[in-house]
Amino acid sequence: MHIHLIRHGRPACLPQPALSRNEYASWLISYDAMGIMDQPPASLVDWLQTAKIGNLISSSLPRATQSADAVAPGRARSDPLFNEAAIAIPSVPFRMHSTAWTSIGRILWLLGRTTGENFTDFRFRAQAATDALMASAAVANTVLVGHGWMNKTIGKELRRRGFSLQQQVRHGYWSRTSFTR
Repeated sequence: MHIHLIRHGRPACLPQPALSRNEYASWLISYDAMGIMDQPPASLVDWLQTAKIGNLISSSLPRATQSADAVAPGRARSDPLFNEAAIAIPSVPFRMHSTAWTSIGRILWLLGRTTGENFTDFRFRAQAATDALMASAAVANTVLVGHGWMNKTIGKELRRRGFSLQQQVRHGYWSRTSFTR
C-alpha cells in the first residue's frame, strides 16, 4: 500500500507588508481563492508518469486543484476533507507583514484561540482524511496534492498506523513525501 503526499505549488497571492487586522483577513480570503504562480518540477511530473498511481486526490482549494492539474491534467478529484487548517486572526491594534500575521495566527490556533476549526477538530479531520487515503490506497497507489499542515499531520498519522517513510523529495512547495506499508 503506497500513499504519496505532494504539497501544492507556490501560491499566486504574494505576501504583503504592513497589513491591519481587517486587511489581513481580506488577504487571507484572497490567498485561499487564488491558484498557483509556478509549474511543477519536471522530475515530479516524470515521477507521476512512471509511478503507477491509480488515484489522485486534491484538496478543494484552488492552489491544490491547480497543482493537481499541473502534474496530471484532468485526473484528480477534489475533496474539502483535505483542505488546509484554518488560521486564527488575532485582534491587535497595529499593522504587520502577512507572514507575521500568519505565524502568530498559527500559534494562536495551536493554542486553541480561534473562532473557526480548532486544532483538536483539525486533528480529527486529518484522521478522517488518513482513513480516506488508506481506503483509496487499498485499491490503488494514491497521491494527495494538499497543504503543508494537513500533509504533515496525515504523515504523522500514517506513521502512527504502521506506515514507514519511504522517500522525501524536496521541502516546501512541490515537495513529495512517500509512505508504504
